[in-house]
Amino acid sequence: MLWGEPKIFFLERRYFFSIILSEFLKNRVALHIEATIRQILQCNYNDCAKSLYQKGKMLELVAAFANEMMDQNSVAVKGSLSWADSEALLRVRQQIDEEFLEPVTIAELSKQHFMCKSKLREIFRKHYGITIYQYMLNRRMEHACELLSAPDAQVKDIAGLVGYSNISHFSDAFRKKFGCTPSEYKRSLPF
Repeated sequence: MLWGEPKIFFLERRYFFSIILSEFLKNRVALHIEATIRQILQCNYNDCAKSLYQKGKMLELVAAFANEMMDQNSVAVKGSLSWADSEALLRVRQQIDEEFLEPVTIAELSKQHFMCKSKLREIFRKHYGITIYQYMLNRRMEHACELLSAPDAQVKDIAGLVGYSNISHFSDAFRKKFGCTPSEYKRSLPF
């Protein structure tokens, strides 16, 4: 054991992963959490490096789960919204999380959740720190990373799957989000 090694809530790894598995079975796990779990399970590092990598990823999972739970259990957004607006905002985010590959406009979201467009834009940006469009784009890029982790995945196919008809636009958006092109990302993965 390393000096000062953090103990993650004193849980054994098996117990920790059983909690994660139970969340999977409840269909409550977001795609970025699923990707992190996959990274933990597919780690090819040796001994000490593997243990350190997995512990870091477990801390990432704990933070992601805590964030998800706070979002799901929040009653009011930063104390300035009514309960109805807060619940509508959470439903909008959940809809985007579930249907981020489908084309949707802010007008459609506002109509479905009984809120005017300007109010929806404003409270979404205040609460999440990004616009609705940026949030959808981030979800698509996270999904693209997951798809790129398949050994036989082709960048041109993934671009189409995440809503891009132009591969160079997809590559530019991917580079802006992750600092590398999809091809560079794919080459960096251990297959």
